[in-house]
Amino acid sequence: MLAGVDVETSTLLAGVRGEQLAARFKLVRATPLPYGTAAEQEAWKQLVRNLETALPDRGGR
Repeated sequence: MLAGVDVETSTLLAGVRGEQLAARFKLVRATPLPYGTAAEQEAWKQLVRNLETALPDRGGR
């Protein structure tokens, strides 16, 4: 997962290695999540918890 990385305009996906990398993921555009109110902060924390739960545990690496 790459978050906050402008992969569309960076050189990350350029060249042979970039094409190989691009073939391994799907680009999902998302709007910034608001963080101004207590409810918005809780929504952000819940999103992070859900991502942590969904991703495999790599033993702290």
